[in-house]
Amino acid sequence: MGEISEALRRAREGIAREAAVAPAAAALREASPLNVAPPRDVAAAVEVSASDEGNWHARSVVVAPRGEFAEGYRHFAIRLQRQMKEAGARSVIVTSAARGEGKTTTACNLALALASMASGRRIGLLELDVRRPAAARALGVPVSVGIERVLAGSARLAEACAHTQLPELDLYLVSEPAPDPLGAVAAPSAGALIRDLARQYDTLVIDSPPVLPVPDVPLLSQHADTVLLVARNGVTRRAALRETIESLGVEKVIGVFLNEGKSPRHRRYYGYYGYGEDAATEASRGNGR
Repeated sequence: MGEISEALRRAREGIAREAAVAPAAAALREASPLNVAPPRDVAAAVEVSASDEGNWHARSVVVAPRGEFAEGYRHFAIRLQRQMKEAGARSVIVTSAARGEGKTTTACNLALALASMASGRRIGLLELDVRRPAAARALGVPVSVGIERVLAGSARLAEACAHTQLPELDLYLVSEPAPDPLGAVAAPSAGALIRDLARQYDTLVIDSPPVLPVPDVPLLSQHADTVLLVARNGVTRRAALRETIESLGVEKVIGVFLNEGKSPRHRRYYGYYGYGEDAATEASRGNGR
């Protein structure tokens, strides 16, 4: 675990270096060829489901806004947002080493938590898992024009924007798997999409595929400011977490979100370990794999 801890410490220095080139990144965003999102009075509107039927945990901030899950995600969102601000970051890719570790649940609740506390700050949730999309089902919302069509050039970005009942939150979700997923995320339009939306929103949360099974995230992370890793206690292997960090580059990783981690009673549903702490050691505590 010493290797991961050292990697995360080096990453902290890397993020500081990225912050120093923020003006250049801003210039790239301004040069984006994609159309901007439409005004709220002319775009599609959807309502994130407040039903507690089925697997509702990805929208727990809406289903049980005063519950412990929701409050835990708000604590997490505040800490992550503070770190992103210090690093000059506006976009964050939420990913994991493998599937089944809770990345989509984390990305959705993070966006919902940020929007519930936004106070005039605009939040965007962008789904870029064009292989096995899950965000629309997790949030209980319909998708009329999917972001995969924008990447393919058959729809405008404005058509894929959906506003929600949370005034500050917009969604850009996938409607169906892309026929050529690697081509979609490797195309210049994917980088332009991330840069364009990061320019429009104060915080852009990006749900992506897992890192190890497919090459999508290393490609996408070139265009995002930072990456949040999601791990599941007792499931995520330490070797997989180490390999994931190495694959992404330590300078990109802002922290680790641990699902089902051991923590104080009032925060027992989550654990977030940023660079101010020994992130990897804490995240793997109790993980015997």
